[in-house]
Amino acid sequence: MKNINWIDHLLNFVSVILGVSMAFYASNWSDDRKNKDESIRIVESLISEIEQDLRVYENHQLTRNRKQSENLNRAIGKIQKSDLDSLPHLIQRGIGYTNYYPRKATFNSITSSGKFGLIEDYDLQIQISSYYEATAVEARYRGETQVDFYKEHFMPMIIESTDLLNPKIEDIDLKKLTNMLLLYQNMINAKVSKYEEVVEKGKALSDSLAAYKDQLL
Repeated sequence: MKNINWIDHLLNFVSVILGVSMAFYASNWSDDRKNKDESIRIVESLISEIEQDLRVYENHQLTRNRKQSENLNRAIGKIQKSDLDSLPHLIQRGIGYTNYYPRKATFNSITSSGKFGLIEDYDLQIQISSYYEATAVEARYRGETQVDFYKEHFMPMIIESTDLLNPKIEDIDLKKLTNMLLLYQNMINAKVSKYEEVVEKGKALSDSLAAYKDQLL
């Protein structure tokens, strides 16, 4: 009977186990590295979109909507004082609409592709979801409500109650107009309040995302 070299068999077995283990470890390390790199790209994309949106709100949207509310307030005051000289101009500048909504391209992409789970911080996940699925949605709703009111009330009044070729403010029911301006101003003020919340929560989210990115690096 041929002698079996158990030591050689044991060494071969150990070599196979080590080889498989090292390959498995290398594969896991590679996957973890890819996931971490993807997480960093996602976080950077979210930060970039948020910061661009915040610049639009702070440099344009808030200023324009606040000014629009001021024009409506002045118009209402002039009606109450029966001072109609510059009223058409104030109304024209007050009843338009300037809306903007946070972009959700990256958020929609990572939720639809299942990559949202790559962000492993549960509290950060909640903060991201709250910002995009609550705050941003509410901001959009405020703007759409204003647009609907404009189309359903101001446009019919302009068409039915004025001569567009020779407009006269006296042709409009000033009591009805005042009520409409008050309602519209309240909508704008509510939207401004929501836009301010978008800015506040957007800055907080951007800071949280930046801190999470630092942990990944």
